[in-house]
Amino acid sequence: PEGTGRLLKKGTLLVMQVHYNTLAGREPDRTSVQLQLAPAGSQLQPLTGMSLVAPVEIPCPAGATGELCNRDALIRKNTAEDGPRAAMTPAALLALCQKKPEDYAKQNPKQVVSTCDMRVREDALAVGVNFHMHTLGTSGLLELNPGTNREQVLLEIPNWDFHWQGSYFYREPITLKKGDTVRITCTWDTTLNPEPRYIVWGEGTRDEMCLGGLTLMPAPRE
Repeated sequence: PEGTGRLLKKGTLLVMQVHYNTLAGREPDRTSVQLQLAPAGSQLQPLTGMSLVAPVEIPCPAGATGELCNRDALIRKNTAEDGPRAAMTPAALLALCQKKPEDYAKQNPKQVVSTCDMRVREDALAVGVNFHMHTLGTSGLLELNPGTNREQVLLEIPNWDFHWQGSYFYREPITLKKGDTVRITCTWDTTLNPEPRYIVWGEGTRDEMCLGGLTLMPAPRE
């Protein structure tokens, strides 16, 4: 929104992550980033972010076989390829959202659902929103205070497409109060996977994510 910006302090390190498809060959990378910098002394409202995550625990469909349908074997493989974070992240997400792998064991393989509730830490205005899953995602939902008289949909994507995703900005800011609940819900269809395997949170396209975010600006002073 006009009059806002991201504050980058002197010495800030910016890291850009790019996912490449190795089937594209060895052509030079032409990716670039352009930053629009405000003049020194500009009085802008600083934008911040609120990340929303839920566990990814997608078992193989019933009757599917193979070593990688075993969760422990899959995590060992991911750890060998991607390092310790591949094992730490699934465990951390389960702890954060107070869930267990068993909670996902008997779901419909065409409609595996994961949710997590997070609290708003301080009054703010939500001005933008984004959502991210991978190729097995079918729908995504962000809700404010679900099940209460202040319930509000922050973002709903009923037909997820991995190849068509981005950030959105609201026409009018949405008020968030300290202590409000924001719920993220991801739904996957594991039968879309050509190779049955247990799936957890991971960086690879064949892994999955359940990730949303809100772009926030300070609430107006009363």
